[in-house]
Amino acid sequence: MNTLAGRRIAITRPAGRGDTLAERLRAQGAIPLLTPLIAYAPPDDPAPLQQALSRLAAGAYDWLVVTSRQAVQALAAATVPSATAIAAVGKGTAADCRRIWGREPASVPDEELGAALPQAMGNLAGQRVLLPCADIAPPTLTEALRAAGATVDRVTAYRTIAGSGAGELAAALQAGEVDAIVLASGSAVRQLRALILPHTQPPALVCIGPSTAAVCAAVDLPVAAVAERPNDDALLAALAQVFVAQHAR
Repeated sequence: MNTLAGRRIAITRPAGRGDTLAERLRAQGAIPLLTPLIAYAPPDDPAPLQQALSRLAAGAYDWLVVTSRQAVQALAAATVPSATAIAAVGKGTAADCRRIWGREPASVPDEELGAALPQAMGNLAGQRVLLPCADIAPPTLTEALRAAGATVDRVTAYRTIAGSGAGELAAALQAGEVDAIVLASGSAVRQLRALILPHTQPPALVCIGPSTAAVCAAVDLPVAAVAERPNDDALLAALAQVFVAQHAR
């Protein structure tokens, strides 16, 4: 039984990033709705980032910490000296490090959560760390790295802004035309929260990983399933699991 056939599934990734999942869903008879809830833009003031990248190229840092694929993309043209170790959150982020810089990250925590990173990096006493991140990234990781003894330069690598799909998704939700929503970031979760009317039950929410699911819990949105890995295969499996469970009820 193909549990995805005919299901209307909203993909909230930034424009272009949900295309492969949409193709896989169409192949299984589902109806993907490409409704990006977030987009990315350069920093309002690029000078701090450029200055930090100049220091990076000059070998001023022991560690470069990247917590998202977008952070790697924002630094794609950066020179990362061989003496600077790379720490990455998430297997997708680590894969982008290999693809863009030809480097194997020295530290990728087993848990795809930024909070797990300092321990995975080992002894950080006296280490100099560059942390390029989103403008809205919470201070948690910066504080944890400093508490572990590191000197941290946190700089804004990109801004997270509203995507173009909020209106379309809101209309589809109000019309009852969404069976599930795929969420791939905490930022998308926060945008979705504003679209869910009070005292209404959202469609099944499927998260790409535990950090996204944690944001859902923080804003009181129920999670139907969490993908075992951050890739399309695992998201498809999680979606199928949701609809099998619905059919069994």
